[in-house]
Amino acid sequence: MRRGQILGQVFILILAAVIFILILVYGYRAISQFTKRSEQVALVDFENQFRNAAKSISLDFGSVKRLDLRVPAAQEICVMCTPGLDVAGCSPSQQSMVDFQQDHPLLYESWQGGSQNVFLIPLAETPLLIERIEAVGGAFCMPVVGGSVSLRLEGRGDRALVGPWPTVA
Repeated sequence: MRRGQILGQVFILILAAVIFILILVYGYRAISQFTKRSEQVALVDFENQFRNAAKSISLDFGSVKRLDLRVPAAQEICVMCTPGLDVAGCSPSQQSMVDFQQDHPLLYESWQGGSQNVFLIPLAETPLLIERIEAVGGAFCMPVVGGSVSLRLEGRGDRALVGPWPTVA
């Protein structure tokens, strides 16, 4: 082979390597964006299912419903009463709320700000505010098992009482 042919082959190999690297970088970015968008869609779906179930059962006094929700990328879910809900169980002076404030001070501050009452840990980018819910004990947290949680919703006529679904041991 001549020297000119060898230089031509080296140039082709370098060009092919650069194109290959560009394709890999583009593919990685596309897959990352797709994954991020799918998590955002899952979060919106979670919020809509929770909101619709709470709204539908709140008017049916005394009914109980099990709500199984797929939880996007979380290890724990915490639920608090809707901010400003005038119910004895939601009083900030209640002992369970004081305990919650000590255990989860950042969540408590967000709740007091009135913009959020459902928290996914690690914290989601979008605040979740579900209207007219009363959490059992004012606030509770429960682990996410297998990417889902089971909640107990009970209609109270003007709100829904939300708590963890009891598990049989």
